[in-house]
Amino acid sequence: MPQWIGYKQLVYSTKEKQDFSELRQKQREIARFKWLADWQTVWRLKNERLWTDGAIKRFLGKAKTDGKYKFYAVEKVIEAEQHQDFQKWLAPRLEKKLITCPDFLIPDLWGLKWQTASNLKNKRLWTAAAITKWLKPYEQNGRTVYSTHDVREIELRLDFKKWLAPRLDKKIARYSASFSIPHL
Repeated sequence: MPQWIGYKQLVYSTKEKQDFSELRQKQREIARFKWLADWQTVWRLKNERLWTDGAIKRFLGKAKTDGKYKFYAVEKVIEAEQHQDFQKWLAPRLEKKLITCPDFLIPDLWGLKWQTASNLKNKRLWTAAAITKWLKPYEQNGRTVYSTHDVREIELRLDFKKWLAPRLDKKIARYSASFSIPHL
């Protein structure tokens, strides 16, 4: 509770200021995620989804603007990306990108929908044997990928957690050995 110290002057404790700051930060994050669920910026279309200025004009038309930002409704982007002409236009761009960056995936508009085997091995501690044992492979653009939904479901299972525990312990031990706290 703030203390009143004079005409139009209130003093807040450090704890109150910190709590208010955290609350505002959470509110901003929630607002940002809500906005991103409904809108795609031109920058994100170009950098994450391989669009160009010409394709944006051709398939999406004029953008809505707010200050310096240009954006489109997610529904409009999904509709354009499902169009056959867009798929034909995107195919050679995607092939070129896959040559330079083999693990590239166009993210689902509400998060990454697919995982590659190398991503599972490097970032989530899976092995090739575990991938073939627990996951169903899918084909996307000539590559084998795995559903992020399936990965999350498997990772919540008790038998997978028991399998993962020793691998995780080794990773933590390796990290701890390389990390040292300087003595004062």
